[in-house]
Amino acid sequence: MNQRKATTRMGGKFRSRHFGTQPFLAEALQRTGKEQPLAVYLGVASGEDRAFGTALALVIEGAGARQVRWPKLATKKPETAAARAALAEGDLVFVGGGDVYAGMQVLRDLDL
Repeated sequence: MNQRKATTRMGGKFRSRHFGTQPFLAEALQRTGKEQPLAVYLGVASGEDRAFGTALALVIEGAGARQVRWPKLATKKPETAAARAALAEGDLVFVGGGDVYAGMQVLRDLDL
């Protein structure tokens, strides 16, 4: 039987302190049922922008994640094996904003 997992969608605000994730991110982390869930950040839509991804990882940890794994995929040498491992182990996947179509194409091209 295919079991669906809960999904939380957030429309963020780039210049806001928490990127528009409050209170939704904390609630999404709680839904995992883990005291300190492992989060996976996918920065494909922003082209793995370092400043944006680092800020989001801090927001995710601040909301209650014990760790945020960020495998870089929208690069010349995508970390596909690391992404597969993180996705298999992670309790929550956070897909950052940006060019959503380009980001989804990266995920399709890498069969993720």
